[in-house]
Amino acid sequence: MASERQRFPGTDGDILKVLKPLVDSKGKSFLKYDEHEQVMKAGTLPDLIKRAHDYLDIMHGLQNNLSFKRAQIKSVATAIANEYKEKWKLSGPMVRDYAITMERRMCNIHHVVGHAMTKKTPPGWVNELPWKDTKDTKSSKQQKDTEGTEFAYGFRKDLLLAYRAPIGRNGQPTKRLELALPPDVEKLQKLPATSKLPAVFPDGSEHSFDDVTVGQVIEMMASRSSAQSAEDALWESETKGTHNKITIEQRVDRALLVSIYEQTKQIAQVRPEHFGKFPGDQPCRVPNSTEAIQLTREFLIPIVTDYCNGKITDSKALKIAIKEKLKELGHTAQLPLPTGAKRASSTSGEPPRKRPAAATSKESLQNTDQKEITMKRPSAADIVEPARETSPPEDATDDGMAAIEADEDLSEQFEKGLQTISDSD
Repeated sequence: MASERQRFPGTDGDILKVLKPLVDSKGKSFLKYDEHEQVMKAGTLPDLIKRAHDYLDIMHGLQNNLSFKRAQIKSVATAIANEYKEKWKLSGPMVRDYAITMERRMCNIHHVVGHAMTKKTPPGWVNELPWKDTKDTKSSKQQKDTEGTEFAYGFRKDLLLAYRAPIGRNGQPTKRLELALPPDVEKLQKLPATSKLPAVFPDGSEHSFDDVTVGQVIEMMASRSSAQSAEDALWESETKGTHNKITIEQRVDRALLVSIYEQTKQIAQVRPEHFGKFPGDQPCRVPNSTEAIQLTREFLIPIVTDYCNGKITDSKALKIAIKEKLKELGHTAQLPLPTGAKRASSTSGEPPRKRPAAATSKESLQNTDQKEITMKRPSAADIVEPARETSPPEDATDDGMAAIEADEDLSEQFEKGLQTISDSD
């Protein structure tokens, strides 16, 4: 009989402690994944799994097979929603919906990744998981804790957390990483910038890093916060009735865009270049605090709110409303495309015209030798039958009779002329 799968033995508070720094840095959308209510039907999405490496690494540090009770994940998601509801401006129903959404995302990614790791031939993306290779970590020191277990210590710059890994029988660190508790930022800021970084682990043991200073960590935290501001959603809401999630976010295509999403589907977009310029090389994301991004956000919110409330009935009407509003503001000029891009349209704005068939026929006749033109047999419509002789009507006038008689005299003279020409020949 197969042994029962080992589940995380810790408490909700243990999970919240290690997740809080990630939530603080990445914001409301700290994890994006399939939201199916049944984990067995959740899709395998390598791109989103890669984007969630920081989250997965934290949870793997707590439980290496990513096996957590669903009730515990639900409790953690609810606690996050309640703790940040004022900061994220979540109303009563939205708090509940957010907790359900994050519970499904967390459970689904745990199941998909955990199941893939157990396969004899795992998919390629499994080998890219952050705990599969620790060669890029920045510590090489090994020492023993109070119980005599030998560890290798390191600091993960992507997580801004210290870690330790037990030394195996071969003398090399194992891949079973244990993350340190999140540092207290206020306490760190009171320490000298050149002091060694202190780390505390869940069992209470401590370690100080010779090659990582407090000043370096504070600087990395500030840099992470600035970079992350471009990843957060600009605005979120939901549709009335269906409760579909509506999000306004930056998106990079051939140009930087501000896109409107319903669930995960894009339903409209605007180029923020209408409202200003951007620093650095484009296209790329910029901080959400950039003036042009904020002006685009303010422009879209009233229109998207009407869509959420049902005043705008569908995505097609939403696009029309955006275009009309842009025209009202005077943004009618077509923006230039990025370098190398082409716009398929004529310079005059009119469709290409075909050459008139009559003109072609006329020119071809002028360029053709008249001898080469073949004569066609005339059709029945082209043959004109001679007029039949009819007796004059009884009520014909004298003038009419005179005209008829004159025509008959001319006909007789014409026939006589033809006969004379024939006799002379």
